[in-house]
This record gives sequence, C-alpha cells and structure tokens, in this order.
Amino acid sequence: MNHIESAVTSLLKGKLNSLGYTLVKVHYQKENGEYYLHIVIDKDEDISLDMIVSVSDLISPLLDASDIITDPYILDVTSLGAEKAIAVSKLDHYLNRYLNVHLSHPYKGLNNIVGTLLEVKKESVTMLVQEKAKKKAITLVRNDIDKVNLAIKF
Repeated sequence: MNHIESAVTSLLKGKLNSLGYTLVKVHYQKENGEYYLHIVIDKDEDISLDMIVSVSDLISPLLDASDIITDPYILDVTSLGAEKAIAVSKLDHYLNRYLNVHLSHPYKGLNNIVGTLLEVKKESVTMLVQEKAKKKAITLVRNDIDKVNLAIKF
C-alpha cells in the first residue's frame, strides 16, 4: 500500500465504519493516462446502487478537503458484488439468504450446496435446498464449511 492509499484509508475507515460499512480496499493507480482512486466497500446487507452513490457523495468532499491527492483523479466506489464471499464466522448475519456453500467433507457426495440458510448453531447450519421437485431442510457440520458465497437465485 502506497502513502496515498494509506492516508485515504486512515481518512475514510472510521467514517465508513460509523455508517455500518467496511472499507475493504483502497487502490490508487494511473490507467490509460488518468489517475483512479478505487474504493471497495462492504456491508452485511446488500449494497444497492443508491448506497454506492451515497457513499461516493459522502467521501468525495472529504477527499477534496484533505488534499491527499493533488492530481486530478476519477473516484470509483464499488462493492464486493452480488456473489461476494462470506466469512463462515458471519453466517448468522445471512439468515434466510440464498448461499453457495463449499464443503471440505462432502454431504451425500456433494461438495457444493446451494440453498437458503435457515439456522446457524455453534456446530451446525441448516439450509433449505431443492432436491428434484421438493424442497428439503438439510443440516451441515459447520466445521466442514470452508467457503461461502452469496448466490443469485434464478
């Protein structure tokens, strides 16, 4: 991380945290002759385009007033996306959400389980999955879960 990225991180992190956002990444670089400041944010809930605009509108004057960046630049605020990775330790924040769960030890021969998270306990999680034409609740061993992503339901 260069000095500009460090200074921008210091400037924005507390303000964004106070609004419930996590500052995931700050990247300042020159692309095709123009400088870009890329800011990636996250939140436990979905981040809408309106939220991105609000965050951009909030941080733009802070950046301008700080004079951290003296060259003209383009501010690019984004989120981790619709299928972002989720920490297993934060599963309880995603109840009733549609998830793609990868297992280190297969459940009935399957390493990937896609379904709605119904319950999170210390040792297990329960998901509602589609099995042929029926929906079925299954319980997975929490320690067998090695990766989780939000999933898009079609």
